[in-house]
Amino acid sequence: MRDTAAELVLAARAEKLDIEQNVPLAPLTTFRIGGNAAALITTRSPDEMARAVRLAVSAGVPWTVLGGGSNLLAPDAGFPGLVVLASAGRIRIEGCDVEAEAGAPTHRLAVSAAWAGVAGLGFAAGIPGTIGGAVTGNAGAWGRAMGDVVISARVVRAGSLETVELGRSALAFDYRSSALQAAGDVVLSVRFALEMGDRLVLLREIDEIVAKRAARLPLLPSAGSFFRNLPPARPGEPRRSAGKLLDEAGVKGLRVGDAAVWDGHANTIVNLGHARCHDVLALAAEMERRVYERFGERLEREVRLLGAPPDR
Repeated sequence: MRDTAAELVLAARAEKLDIEQNVPLAPLTTFRIGGNAAALITTRSPDEMARAVRLAVSAGVPWTVLGGGSNLLAPDAGFPGLVVLASAGRIRIEGCDVEAEAGAPTHRLAVSAAWAGVAGLGFAAGIPGTIGGAVTGNAGAWGRAMGDVVISARVVRAGSLETVELGRSALAFDYRSSALQAAGDVVLSVRFALEMGDRLVLLREIDEIVAKRAARLPLLPSAGSFFRNLPPARPGEPRRSAGKLLDEAGVKGLRVGDAAVWDGHANTIVNLGHARCHDVLALAAEMERRVYERFGERLEREVRLLGAPPDR
């Protein structure tokens, strides 16, 4: 009988990749929820990431990529295949030319750019997670998003497993989404289109943004906003706040197990200490139900389930 796990470990070690078995996922996510990954490879360079993905495909095991673990919910049963952990986080800044590897923390990139006197990434200050996930999901804040400043991304195509450079038009950024998300392509590194600015002004801007974010985020483990804002009521208008609808639907105070709607914002679910994935999903379903019954609107989840589409 074929021992796929043993074969995977041997293959990874032959490739000089750092592989572990039965790794707890909860500490690797901001929700602090989830079971074990059957195997996890920690990658410390774009080349290692690409090799780990190709290894998983050749081994015929389920696989997924994990960065900073934000905007993510890991199943109670864990993940039955290989998790590729993106730890490659080098940042290169030469004038306005900025490039970051997928595992670079989003906040660190914003601060590094500001210290170098490079403007354009201030909005990303305080955003949790890593650049690979931020670009894949077109993360944003304060009216700006990653798609506004990305020139190109070097990725592993999920279908062909080729490493290619995709320009901004091919990335097809949209609200909290991109072509990368739809295709399941894996980001290795990203280049940004930025401009020079005043270092002191940029650092002051970051301090202000971080303070604003801190006032809007819970101290308890969470994944941030659970649902996406809704499309505008009319063309040209801003998106409608999911949090406002949830608040008016009376979701504050709801709790399932140790998963609860945060008192500070109706669109945030927090882990009170021992929440499980099924608690969060049951609570989210009740929040969706209340909004639909009150307003006839169907909410779309921003937090994704590890291993489920749109991973691939």
